Amino acid sequence: YYVFAVPLGSYAPAYYSADSSNFHWKKASRVAVNGNNISLIDIYVHPLSVSTSGYAGVKGTVRSFGTGSAAVPGAFVYASKNNQVAGYSITNASGAFTIDGLAPGSYAITVDNLGSVEPSPSAAAVSYTSAGSPVDATIDFYLNTAATSVENSQFALPDKFELHQNYPNPFNPSTTITYAIQQPGIVVLKVYNIVGQEIQTLVNNYQAAGKYQVTLNAQLLSSGVYFYRLQSNGSTLMRKMILLR
Repeated sequence: YYVFAVPLGSYAPAYYSADSSNFHWKKASRVAVNGNNISLIDIYVHPLSVSTSGYAGVKGTVRSFGTGSAAVPGAFVYASKNNQVAGYSITNASGAFTIDGLAPGSYAITVDNLGSVEPSPSAAAVSYTSAGSPVDATIDFYLNTAATSVENSQFALPDKFELHQNYPNPFNPSTTITYAIQQPGIVVLKVYNIVGQEIQTLVNNYQAAGKYQVTLNAQLLSSGVYFYRLQSNGSTLMRKMILLR
């Protein structure tokens, strides 16, 4: 697995690396999960450059290279100056991004998307008019998939929103729930009892597109029928499970 932090506030995202945290997946360190808890996975994030704050911005799209030029959602786009990140944006479902809050000047714009070849940085100049209105720059990127290798299977992203049946089912006292999201966004996974009362929140955070697993420990719950509901990007899925002691 790759471990990635998207901090709140004025900090740039970063991948975990055994050497030093960085912004690009190809320089990140992988974390092997073998069923045991893993510790000492520390990620050091850098504050956004205060000296480059302003009112202008850079906008554009990120698309896949080739026939159709499909939108690439969930890609991270960075604006840097003097080797410091001044701002960043995450592409939406249409592949569009907007990095705002930049002061006038020239910036290096880079894109990072898991499993894609990083394109060369593009230069962008933002400015103000004589009246003080911001003049944004526009840049579009086209990504190639990383070179074919045995590792590529882990980069295959799901093509639809899915919630699988928990396993085992019936279960006692724990079970695994697997789901897939095809677009990045806030993901909420909750457990309810037979009368619709919320019992537990398993997931409630931002997640990139991909496949995920979460374990429900029902040690303190009584036998019976329960429901688990997955919500993300305006879509909802629900399934039933049985706790049998």
